[in-house]
Parts: sequence; structure tokens; C-alpha cells
Amino acid sequence: MPTIVLGLGNPYLGDDGVGWRVIDALEVLLKSTSREDIHIDRVSLGGLALMERLVGYDRAILVDAFQPVSASPGTVHRLTVADLPTLHSNSAHDASLQDALLLGERLGAVLPKEILIYAIEVNKTWTLEEGLSPEVIGSVDRTAQAIFLDLSP
Repeated sequence: MPTIVLGLGNPYLGDDGVGWRVIDALEVLLKSTSREDIHIDRVSLGGLALMERLVGYDRAILVDAFQPVSASPGTVHRLTVADLPTLHSNSAHDASLQDALLLGERLGAVLPKEILIYAIEVNKTWTLEEGLSPEVIGSVDRTAQAIFLDLSP
């Protein structure tokens, strides 16, 4: 059962890089295992491109920054696609994850039967800087550990 774990975001936009940092920490944890069924990557994708990246996997775990209206930076949410608010894409040139997955299914793409999303509440995601805020840094190892447990056979 191949699983893909994707850290989403942009490491050059402050807290938006948290998904990539969680993947860095997860790779350290996975070094002690010989799990060839787990593929890990860092991407700056959304919508249709993200759906295409999921093709061929039975399971996917996505890690991304989350900026709700009243954020509590560092709080980690474990969600499914059904838990996501039904939103239209922020761009007229792409689709929401839900719409992209639906389109992929209609086109016959082999998509994961299970998709987990680790959404980490963040401060700022539009400032050009490589570091994470202190509150968000504290969530990196905690999230990597939770994903590692989800990956346990």
C-alpha cells in the first residue's frame, strides 16, 4: 500500500514553510525504518497540480500551513478532505482540492482512498523570510511524531 507524505508550502514565505520543515523532521524519524512503501516530498502545489501528484497512491498525508480568521499559531489540526471548508479556489486558474479530486476521479485517475491533512495554524505567510515564528517552530516535531505514528504498520 504505497503512501505519499507531502509537505506543502513555500519555505521562503515565513510560516508557510512549516510543511517542508515537518517533512525534514519526519525524514529523521523514518531513517530508523526500512519502509519502501512511504514516499516523501516537498511541493509548492495546490489544486489540479496537487491532485496529479497524488495519482497512484493508496494513501496520502498532506502537511500545510493553515491561517484561520482567529489563529492560534502552532495549533495542529488533523483533518480529512471532508473536514475542509467547501471553498472556491483563490485563483481563477485553478481548483480547490475537493474539486480537483472530484475531477480526477471522474477522469479515472487512481487517487488515494485515504487522505489525511495536518493543518498547522500559522502567523504570517506572505513575508519574504526563511524562518518560522517561535510558536510554529514548536509544532514541527510534534506534528512529525503524529505522522510517524499514523504511518506505523
